[in-house]
Amino acid sequence: MRYGNPSIRSRIDALTSQGCDRLLVVPLYPQYSAATSATVCDEVFRVLGDMRAQPTLRVTPPYYDDPDYIEALAVSIDTHLANLPFQPEIIVASFHGMPQKICRQGRPLSGALHRDHGRVAQAHGP
Repeated sequence: MRYGNPSIRSRIDALTSQGCDRLLVVPLYPQYSAATSATVCDEVFRVLGDMRAQPTLRVTPPYYDDPDYIEALAVSIDTHLANLPFQPEIIVASFHGMPQKICRQGRPLSGALHRDHGRVAQAHGP
């Protein structure tokens, strides 16, 4: 999401060359993590740091618990389940791992993932 093409720099350059003077950055990671969403902001700040005339910048907060996001996940799950040729008995949710050291440092991602899963399960229903 951050390392692909088009690059953050190329998009900011394209927008500002067209007269854009306000940016809203939406990291495509719903839960905050220094290793993901924060690196998006780091790169945006790096790009803006090279500019003499900087646009106004806003960054969306984490949205893992936003009702519209939870509903979108539940709808996505329901859509995929409806296309299966069978009815699963159980759905297993899997999250990427996180070193215990990072969790002990008080990083909010782990708790957000568990809360997110609970809300999606509740919105999806039995």
